[in-house]
Amino acid sequence: MRDDGRDGLLARVVAASAVAPAAPTLQGTESLAAGGDAQRSTEAFAEEARTLREILEEPRQPPQPLIEGLLAYGITVIGADSFAGKSTLAYELAVALTSGTPALETFGVASPKRVLYVAGEQGPERHEYGLAFAAATRSAGGWHDRLVFRYLHAFDLSKPEHLKWMLGEIRRMNADVVILDSKTSLFGGVDENDALDSRRTVREPLQRLVREGVDVVLLHHAPKTLRDYVPTHANELLRGSGDLAAMASQVLGLWRHRSGRTKLLRANRFGEDAPLMLVPRYSGEGKQRVMSFQHGGPWAEGGSATRDVGTPAAHRAIADQRAVVEIIERRGALPRSEIERLLGWKRDRAHRALKAAGCTRRGNGPAVRWSLPGE
Repeated sequence: MRDDGRDGLLARVVAASAVAPAAPTLQGTESLAAGGDAQRSTEAFAEEARTLREILEEPRQPPQPLIEGLLAYGITVIGADSFAGKSTLAYELAVALTSGTPALETFGVASPKRVLYVAGEQGPERHEYGLAFAAATRSAGGWHDRLVFRYLHAFDLSKPEHLKWMLGEIRRMNADVVILDSKTSLFGGVDENDALDSRRTVREPLQRLVREGVDVVLLHHAPKTLRDYVPTHANELLRGSGDLAAMASQVLGLWRHRSGRTKLLRANRFGEDAPLMLVPRYSGEGKQRVMSFQHGGPWAEGGSATRDVGTPAAHRAIADQRAVVEIIERRGALPRSEIERLLGWKRDRAHRALKAAGCTRRGNGPAVRWSLPGE
C-alpha cells in the first residue's frame, strides 16, 4: 500500500467515518451521562431470583465466540511486553468485528458488531494510524460507522463518575464490544499485585460493563521477568496478581521472537489452544510507521505445556530454554547431539529444552536439525 502521510492515509480510510471522533473532556461527562437510561445506578445490584424451571423454560442459544478460534465472548485480556503488538492485534480485532471480515484473513467473524475502542496512552495519532492501516486491507463500505474511537486522557474507570460516563457512551452508540487500551492508562492508582485492590478497582467495573451487555477486550502489560525466559502459557504474559486471569473468559498472550515473528498463546476456561504464529508487515516511516499482523500458521510444536515458574526445577527449565535458543541463534540450525556436546549436557536434556522453547525440528534420521521457533 502506498504511504503518502497522515492526511492521505486517514483521508482515504477514516475521514468520512466515525473511527476517530473528537475525544470528550471529563468536564462534559456529567451532561452526557445525565440523560435517559444513563441515570441508572452503576453500583452493584442483585439479579432477580429465578427457579431452575424458569431457566429451563426460557429458549436460549449457547454463547458463540465473537471470532471463531480467536476471540471469545465475555472478558478477554491480551497480555504482552512493550512493543510486542498488543494494540496492533486489537486494531485487527476491532476492524474485523465491525466489517464482518475474517480476522488475520483466516478467522471468521460470527456477525458484524459495533465497537467502541478506548485508548489512554501514547496519544490519539498512533491509534488512528493503526486503525486506518487495518481498515485499508478491507473493502470500503458502510461498516466504518460501526467503529468509534475515543482517546481519553486522565480517565479512570475505577472512579464511579467515569464508569457512569462509559456506560452512557455504550448506550448512546449501542456498542456490542468495548476495547480498553490499556489497563495501566485507564485504571489509575491500582496496586496490580494486590488481589483485593484489583478486584475492587478493575474486576467490578469490568463486570459492570459485561452486565450492560457488551463484551470487553482489555490490553495489559507483561511482567519484566518475561525477558528472562520463553513463555509457554498465556497467563505468564499478564503482570500483577492472578485475579485478572481468573475473571477473564480468555487470555491471549503475545511473545515476540528476535526474528520478528510473534507467538500468540491462547488460553480459555476449557484449556489451551495450540499457539499461532503472527508475521508482521509494515508501512510508512518514522512517526508514521505502522504495523499489522498476518497469520503465519501454527507455531512450532512444543512450548504449550503449562509449568510452575516458582519452583527450582522450573527455573532450570527456563534457563535451559534460553541456552538452546541462544546457541542456535549464534551457530544456526544444529542436531540435538551437537547442542548437548556444546552445552555439556546429558542425553535428553536438550530435547526437553528444545521442545519447551518451541524450536522447529527439520529432517529425518541423522539429518535432523533444530532451528529457531517458526523457522
